[in-house]
Amino acid sequence: MTRISIKTYCLLIILNTLFTVQAKVTIIHNVKGTSINQYQLVTIDAMAFEYGRIISLDSKEQLLKAYPDATIIDGKGNYMLPGLHDAHADMMQATLMSQQLDLSTSTSIAEITSKIKLYSEQHPKLQWLEGYGWDEKNWDKIQGKTPIPTSHDLDKIKINKPMWLKHRNGQTGWANSKAMEITFANNYKSSPTAGTIVFDQEGHHTGIYMGRALTIIQPHIPALRPEKKLMAMRKQLKSLTALGLTSIDDSGIDFRTFVVYKGLARNNKLPIRVNA
Repeated sequence: MTRISIKTYCLLIILNTLFTVQAKVTIIHNVKGTSINQYQLVTIDAMAFEYGRIISLDSKEQLLKAYPDATIIDGKGNYMLPGLHDAHADMMQATLMSQQLDLSTSTSIAEITSKIKLYSEQHPKLQWLEGYGWDEKNWDKIQGKTPIPTSHDLDKIKINKPMWLKHRNGQTGWANSKAMEITFANNYKSSPTAGTIVFDQEGHHTGIYMGRALTIIQPHIPALRPEKKLMAMRKQLKSLTALGLTSIDDSGIDFRTFVVYKGLARNNKLPIRVNA
């Protein structure tokens, strides 16, 4: 996705504010925009709006004749875009992922282990090494076959810390032996209902957990501290505004996420509308 310039971003914020609180007719001109006129795509350079609704698209001169008392905004030649809306967001999940190692571009197990080693050196205070986004479909094949990840691959890094790497699909996790040890995962001799533990031929855990089996590992991972979670959420929301989003639907939030949103809104730190 193409990143929007700071000028365009500021223009979006101005428009978003005016659309919601401005009662007087406002004319914005000297902009680059498009609209539909009789099923044809046309370019526009000025528009008038009132109470958050567009009331006319025309030249600046014609709009001033129609609305002589209007507030005038010079768009300074920037692109004018509607505020974008994400109808299915999971901000807390995205926030937590932003604090983990991104493995989405990795093309082999060797590349993943190399990234983890570097990540561990850069973050020596982390109790757990977490990553996300790996996908064996993107890995280079070995003798025509897709490699199957196991805990032994992660153990070769020789870092005495638990590791937990989430698959791109969000429903599969990959653990090292340390993670399985401290969570007593090996006590499970069969897969739980609606979940899968991948066993080797000798009946040992391979470190791959799917579905409900993720709960064998995940509850043991220390939660992000509230203040760090708040800072990470602010950064994540700011990144959305840089892409032109002005509102999102965040469905299925828990009470802790609600508290984070409430705190941001109370301190005027919530840059977009959140429907949750």
